Amino acid sequence: MTITLGKTDEDNQIKQWLSPLEPRHRHRSVQANRLDGVGGWLLETNEFQEWSGMQQVPKQSVLFCYGDPGVGKTHIRLAGKLSNKWISLTASDNSSLVIDWLCDQARNKDIVVAGLYCDYLAQEEQSTTNMLGAILKQLLERDGIPDHVRQAFRKEKGGFGGRAVRLSDLMEMLKATIALLPEVFICIDGLDECVPDNRRELLELLQDIVQTWPIARVFLSGRPHIQDEIKRSITGAIMIPVIPTIEDIKRYLKMRLDRDTTPNAMDDDLRAEIMRIIPGKISQMSV
Repeated sequence: MTITLGKTDEDNQIKQWLSPLEPRHRHRSVQANRLDGVGGWLLETNEFQEWSGMQQVPKQSVLFCYGDPGVGKTHIRLAGKLSNKWISLTASDNSSLVIDWLCDQARNKDIVVAGLYCDYLAQEEQSTTNMLGAILKQLLERDGIPDHVRQAFRKEKGGFGGRAVRLSDLMEMLKATIALLPEVFICIDGLDECVPDNRRELLELLQDIVQTWPIARVFLSGRPHIQDEIKRSITGAIMIPVIPTIEDIKRYLKMRLDRDTTPNAMDDDLRAEIMRIIPGKISQMSV
């Protein structure tokens, strides 16, 4: 007996075939813990405004935001009775902020946004093919699965054991999909957490995409040591250092202190001392 899949069932199979990664789960987690207002300075820079096309047609399609481990993800021990607590400002907050800002723009502009969060704990799963497949899955959500993707899936499904998607085919599908869209933004966080070979391959493919389709723009974040890789793979990429401002740090500290589950562990003097000393210490570490 032959079982015929409904379109919805086939759509789900196609998405799983393209990639098992679900970046939106990670985005929701980061989004839920992000403090409103922190990192907003990035959106106001001339570099970001130019890259995003809000001021004019962008001269460069790729923007890379970088920060040291003590900047992108800063941990500092508090003194006294709070010595067992940590304060962290994460680079992912900036990436999620950019993704949300772009999604807000999509309400008034015809743009499509795809995001990806790299994680060194998931390096085996985050192959180049799976990462690009996850990006393609998100681009397909705008208008549904086009014929060129559906036909590629059916062709491979009929092969020996149902062949997995190949990177070369995936790139062709991704390019063909971008060609159908008005404007595309691809955001990738924590690029330094990729396996080096995968990172090099991914950067080369992203360069291929932006060269082929000027409507595509790419936002990347990572630690400074991969700057040279970015420069080698992507000519003329815009670089912005990520340094938390004093106001960002104060806002974050206040939030953490307000949410402290043991408020009796400190008095007003200790709280005031924390708000006076810690922002300056973190700012010095970030320079």
